[in-house]
Amino acid sequence: MINPQQFLPNLATPNHLATPYSTMSCKFSIKTPADCMLSELFYFYLLVKKGNKVSTIELTQKIYSCQLLAFCYLGNRLVGISAIKRPAQSYITQVHEKAGITRNINDYAVELGYSYTEPEFRKMGISRMLKAMLQSKITQQKGFIFSTTAVATSQRYLTSQGFVACGNPYQGTFDNEIVYFEKRISY
Repeated sequence: MINPQQFLPNLATPNHLATPYSTMSCKFSIKTPADCMLSELFYFYLLVKKGNKVSTIELTQKIYSCQLLAFCYLGNRLVGISAIKRPAQSYITQVHEKAGITRNINDYAVELGYSYTEPEFRKMGISRMLKAMLQSKITQQKGFIFSTTAVATSQRYLTSQGFVACGNPYQGTFDNEIVYFEKRISY
C-alpha cells in the first residue's frame, strides 16, 4: 500500500464521512497492466468507459499497453483511476495536428490519461493523488509527458504541476475545447 501523505499532506475531509480522508480506508496502488488481476483490468476498463471521454474501440488493448495503471479503492470499491499511457506515434501526430502543434513527435515518451473519479468522490484529491503518484514513477524517462483535457479542474492541476498549455483548443469526439498540455520529464 502506498502512503498518500507523501503526495498530498493536506487532504480534504469528505462531508459524508466522519473521519479525515487521509485516515479512511482508501487504498492507492500503481501497477503495470501485467501485474494486475483480470478483475482489476476489467473494473479499470469500466471506469474509463464510464468517463465517456475516449472511444471503446481497441480500449482493452490500449489499457494493456499502458506503462502504469493507478487505482484508488474505498473498501472493495474502485472509486478512481489514472494511467501513464504509451501512445502510438499516429495518435501523437493526430493530437498535435488538432492542437496546431509542430514538434518532433519522437520527443514524446508518455501521456497522462484515463483519469476518472466516481462523482460522489470528486473534489477530495483522489485524481490529484493518482496523477502525482504516477508522475513520481516516471522520473527516469527522457522526453515529454503530455495530457489533453477539457475538464477545468484537470487543466488547473496540470498547470500547477508544471505542464504548459500549447497550441489551440480543439474539438474532440467526446469533448469541446480540449486543451493540450505538456512538460519535460525531469531526470
